[in-house]
Amino acid sequence: TKIDLDLRKGVERTVGYVRRIEQGNYVEKTGFETREIEPPYLKPKKILRPEDFRKRIPGEILYAQGKERSGAVQKLVAHELMDLDNIIVRNHAVAQAELLVTGKVTAFDDEGVAIKEIDFGRDNTLTRTTSNLWSDQTNGDPLGDFETDRQTIADLSDQTADFVILGSELVPLFLKH
Repeated sequence: TKIDLDLRKGVERTVGYVRRIEQGNYVEKTGFETREIEPPYLKPKKILRPEDFRKRIPGEILYAQGKERSGAVQKLVAHELMDLDNIIVRNHAVAQAELLVTGKVTAFDDEGVAIKEIDFGRDNTLTRTTSNLWSDQTNGDPLGDFETDRQTIADLSDQTADFVILGSELVPLFLKH
C-alpha cells in the first residue's frame, strides 16, 4: 500500500486589516509537494500453545479451578491481543518522538538494522544547543531558552508554542531556577 503525503511549502500567514471601503489585500498562493511513500508494516505475532491455556493470566485468581476458570481461553486471547496492540502503540509513540526531534521516521527490524526512512521535510533549524546549561545556577536561563525557542518556532511556522514537555532529569534543574 502506498500513501500520498502532501507537504505544504511556506509558513502560515496573516494579512493586514483594511477599512470597510478599501479593497482586500492580495495573497500569494502557496504550493505543496506530494510525495508517494510506501510505509513499512508492523506485524507482531505470538504463538499460543495448548499449555498456555492452563496457566493463569495476570490478575486472575491464583488458585482458580472449574467454573472459576470459565472463559479462560477468551481471557487469554484477549490479553495477548491487547499486548500486541500495546506493542504497536509503543512503536507509534517512538516514531512520533523521532519525527518531532528529527523530522524523519526510521523503521528498524528486530536486529536494529534500518530498513526504511521517511523524511517529512521538517526544517531542522529548530534543533539547537546552548552553552548555558540549566545546571549552571548563574548562567542557566530556562525561561529565556523557552522564549528563544518559542520565537524560533513562531518565525519558522507562524505557530505558537504554548506548552513544554520536560524529561524527568530536567524537572529538578528547571525548578531550581
